[in-house]
Amino acid sequence: MPGQRHVIDSLKQLVDQSTRDSVIALNLCRIAEAYIDVENDSAILYYNKSAALANKITFDVLECVALRSLGHTYIWKKDQYKLGLQSLQKGLDLARMTKDTLEQIRTLSQIGSCYHKQGKTVEALRYYLQESELAKNINDPFLSCIAYLNIGVTYSTNNDHETANQYYNKALGLAKVAKSLSYEALLLNNIAHINFKLKQHEIALIYLEEAEALLREEKNYQVLYLIQLTKGQILIEQGKIEEGITCYETARDHNTFIGSKENEAFLLLYLSKAQKKIGEYSQSIASAKKSLEIYETINVSAYEEELHALIAQNYDLLNKHIKANEYYRKLTKSYTNKQETDQARKIVELQFDNEIRKRDNEILSLQNEDLNNKAVLMKSNLQLQLMSLILAVLVLVVGLFFYINKSRQLKRINNLKNRLSDDLHDNIGASLNHIKMLSNQLSRNTISLDEKDNTLFKIKSISNNLMYTMYDLVWALNGEQETIGDLLVKIQDYTDNTLSDFNIPYQFQVEKINEKRKLSTKEKLNIYAIFKESINNILKHTETEHIDISIIKKQEKNFKLSIKNKYKNKKESNNHSNKNGISNMKKRAKELNGQLQILNQENYFTLIFSW
Repeated sequence: MPGQRHVIDSLKQLVDQSTRDSVIALNLCRIAEAYIDVENDSAILYYNKSAALANKITFDVLECVALRSLGHTYIWKKDQYKLGLQSLQKGLDLARMTKDTLEQIRTLSQIGSCYHKQGKTVEALRYYLQESELAKNINDPFLSCIAYLNIGVTYSTNNDHETANQYYNKALGLAKVAKSLSYEALLLNNIAHINFKLKQHEIALIYLEEAEALLREEKNYQVLYLIQLTKGQILIEQGKIEEGITCYETARDHNTFIGSKENEAFLLLYLSKAQKKIGEYSQSIASAKKSLEIYETINVSAYEEELHALIAQNYDLLNKHIKANEYYRKLTKSYTNKQETDQARKIVELQFDNEIRKRDNEILSLQNEDLNNKAVLMKSNLQLQLMSLILAVLVLVVGLFFYINKSRQLKRINNLKNRLSDDLHDNIGASLNHIKMLSNQLSRNTISLDEKDNTLFKIKSISNNLMYTMYDLVWALNGEQETIGDLLVKIQDYTDNTLSDFNIPYQFQVEKINEKRKLSTKEKLNIYAIFKESINNILKHTETEHIDISIIKKQEKNFKLSIKNKYKNKKESNNHSNKNGISNMKKRAKELNGQLQILNQENYFTLIFSW
């Protein structure tokens, strides 16, 4: 058909010029539509290309349309039901996945038509009823009209004319609501066809006249074609063969606007039958051969036996028995081929049914697996919630523990600060008062030079002690953790500053100590206080000649501090004060789970602190 070829060539040029995949996929689908009834194999090829590209770019709507059209072509143009159903099922699954209700309805209609064409009216009805239910759910009168029409056709095929008529009338009412004149006319034609089968010819013709009247303005040539076909059948049945042939010729005229080869072949079959009835055997043979040729072109074999029989009978009537026998042999071959084809088709159908059952079983298995997964997920969620609760409680407990511990630590630090503050106040107050008294002595005129030097030395000593006390306070209040090495530096610095004022020689020895070990505030203050108190007691109560200080690593303890004092004589001092100093040192050692030993020998005094 030149017109269609021009359309196809134009669309192919658009595909070549397009850069957008969506436009290319759409035009591929249009090329396929243009190839229908021209080259059905090419139509199938381009529908496949369109569906594949639409799938690649996730153009779901077009992919559904291409798959549905591909299925329709396989079924109605090639009689390849298995391939057609596979395409339609794939399109239906995609429409369901994307929740495209309109495409679901259209695809269900096509699947129903496929089963109907195979004579499987029960399966067809199952899909048509699903179609009508979805159309009803979305309250679409036009789609509901089509669904009821399909159901009516199925019942009519089963010769249940009463039920078919009921559905046709339901559909007719919906067609009027949808204001679709074409479907009103089509339904009137179908109702007329039922009356024709029931031999109610006059009633049937009334319905056909009403249908024709509806299409005077809206020219739907496909429906007009069907009306003329039905009308021709009725007139021939009434014996008005010439009038019937005229109707068939009118239908052929309508089909020229449609361009359907299948319509043309079907009409030629009925025309051949009519021509045979009026004795036009040669014309009947020509019409039948033309019909057969068209059917072979579009690869449709549904009417092959009927046409071969019709041609053979016409040759017999013309006394051309050799030709008749030729077509009888073709008829026999057609029957044989049909039986083989039917057998092969049954095998394919069984395989297909088996695949459907396998697919249904897989779906059921997946559903069961999904249920199990949901149960496992629910259990996991409960476990997760329980673990979250336990974790929350654990975090709360840990947080509470750290809060209490931090509170206690802050309380200890505050107590320490308060104690240090009190000690500082007392020490500074006493020291300043002592300096004031000594200064007053210097202001007296009666003081001797030796007494003046002695008083100045005392003031210097008190000032130094006061300064060291301030340094120690700042060091004690520093919240940062210190190491044993830091403490040793502090001890050695104190020893050097204190003993140098009295020109007392000393030896400081450190062996195998882990100087990187961290000390808590409590540990560093108590150890330093023990050492400081020891040095102060030595200076206060003895005339010291030499001091040996050693800090040695012990396996079971952190270290052992030994202070050995060699002295000439003991000074007269307050024994009560000395006992208080030793008692404080022992108390501090006990706080550290350590031990304090004091060894007195002639001219030697040794203090050992093990920790």
